[in-house]
Amino acid sequence: MDTILISTQNTRTIETVRQIFPKDCRIDIVNSPDRLFDRISTTACDFLFIDLAQLENLSTEANPLDHPKALINRFKMLRPLMAVVIVAAAGDIRKAVDYVKNGASNYVTEPVDAAEVRLVIDEIANERLQQSELTYLRQQLWQDDSLEIVKTLSPAMKRVYDNVLSVAPTRTTVLLLGETGTGKSFMAKRIHRQSNRKNGPFISVHCGAIPDTLIESELFGHEKGSFTG
Repeated sequence: MDTILISTQNTRTIETVRQIFPKDCRIDIVNSPDRLFDRISTTACDFLFIDLAQLENLSTEANPLDHPKALINRFKMLRPLMAVVIVAAAGDIRKAVDYVKNGASNYVTEPVDAAEVRLVIDEIANERLQQSELTYLRQQLWQDDSLEIVKTLSPAMKRVYDNVLSVAPTRTTVLLLGETGTGKSFMAKRIHRQSNRKNGPFISVHCGAIPDTLIESELFGHEKGSFTG
């Protein structure tokens, strides 16, 4: 059963959205934007329909230049899978598009039309289906011993794994940076396991433990007798 959250004072928008979804769906109304984040944090929402005016009235500590992105990110932090649909007046379409570029799912224009809302919902559903299929196919590429480790809802870690899957089939050199204990060795092994050289050995060399005078010999070898005398 889907849960739909509507943040608006426009009764026509509420009724139009309500009639689109099946009767067994839960429809929650938020008249005040001040309570919106509290409601999202306590209610698992599948869709959020929000007036552009209410969206822009929400308080944020982000730089005003990053205002749309900061607001959408706050939604995603609370509900990563929630679809955010902006409800905008005809004169504010450019602003609505700006929010979509910064992570909102889509927008509809006022006065809200049932056909337009239905189209947007179908597009979001199709996108979710494609994303789930893509995620499934990508997970099939990972070896069995790492499947449980790479499952995550973190957008940042998803980008890391996407980068791993993108670079692994290539012959390019990959530089992994990070603090001690963040998993550089683990990711290096994952890149090797997904590469065209996965049937060959993975050789891990701790360069910090090798004296400066022996590093070239350790990595590239040496001719017999080169160290004599």
